[in-house]
Amino acid sequence: MVRKRRPYDLIYLMTFEFLVSILAFYSSVIMIVVVGTGTEVDVLDMIGPDAASWVVDNASQVLTVFSVAFMVMALLSFLLLWGFLRAKSFAWTVGIAASVATTVVALAAILTIGYDGTQTFLRYVILVIAPMFVIYILMRRDIKAYLTQ
Repeated sequence: MVRKRRPYDLIYLMTFEFLVSILAFYSSVIMIVVVGTGTEVDVLDMIGPDAASWVVDNASQVLTVFSVAFMVMALLSFLLLWGFLRAKSFAWTVGIAASVATTVVALAAILTIGYDGTQTFLRYVILVIAPMFVIYILMRRDIKAYLTQ
């Protein structure tokens, strides 16, 4: 079986996907730790000042839902890294879907939870922007041909 050479842009694709996976995992772990070990005040500190009243009333449940969503995105991103490296046939399709889902979850987190500081805001903004770069790179002709061969 003849294999094509890996496109040079695959390095950029994997770099952005690795960034997404690390940030999603980090966000998930922070939320899990605060909900699991923190007091109600600690949980409420994770919620931004502009959050809706139903978010404040159900802060632990909302953070748990987002932590599970971010953990699923992180695990999917790690799987995609392997798929991109080995040029698996599922990697292109799942990569597009996972990038859209990660962007939607991060936007939902910004709009629902808000943010409590610069670090949280930047983390969520990067989780919105980096998957867009992944989609852009996945749409390039050489990457698409390499992953869908």
